[in-house]
Amino acid sequence: MKKNFLFAVYSLILLTIVPVEARDFPVDQQSSNAGGIISVHGASAQLSSGTLQVGDNFLDLVKDIDIVFPFEYRVTIVSTVPSIDTPVCELQTNQLANQLSDHPGIDVVTISRDLPYAQERFAKSSSITKIKFVSDYKTGSFGLRTGLMIKNVQLLARSLVVLDKKGNVRYMQVVPELSHLPDIAKAVTEAVRIDNLK
Repeated sequence: MKKNFLFAVYSLILLTIVPVEARDFPVDQQSSNAGGIISVHGASAQLSSGTLQVGDNFLDLVKDIDIVFPFEYRVTIVSTVPSIDTPVCELQTNQLANQLSDHPGIDVVTISRDLPYAQERFAKSSSITKIKFVSDYKTGSFGLRTGLMIKNVQLLARSLVVLDKKGNVRYMQVVPELSHLPDIAKAVTEAVRIDNLK
């Protein structure tokens, strides 16, 4: 128990010590699996046992948990982050908003375990209107169901999931190293390609 607590504290500190001004974060092009193992600054971290994967219907997976997922039957990028109040998560969120500014037909939903108040504050201070925010703070049911919960720290892993207009998972990246950015350009390219399909 003490070891898990120390790991959680250590991980949270590492997530917040990177200066906000630093923007040259590595981009991971590889992917781990939901329910698998990622790393936090090189230390292994186990994800919860859920099994979200390409081909799943995302709506079926989240329909009976305690979050309300805002899906409007449009191509949607689901972005999960540990906490929006950290530099890498902030950059991931802002880059998604910027890269999709010319694609009004594609929605973006960011999910974290931050309190709804913190998400609202972040959206206002960043002037973000393109992205909808969902909080998994109550029970972590989203992270547990999808296999995106980091067990030791009870935060969400960093990922991007592209849904088609029926809510099917068409692309997914679970970032192998939590301190790195996902391949945002690849996810956006895939979302635009799917949105252009007839």
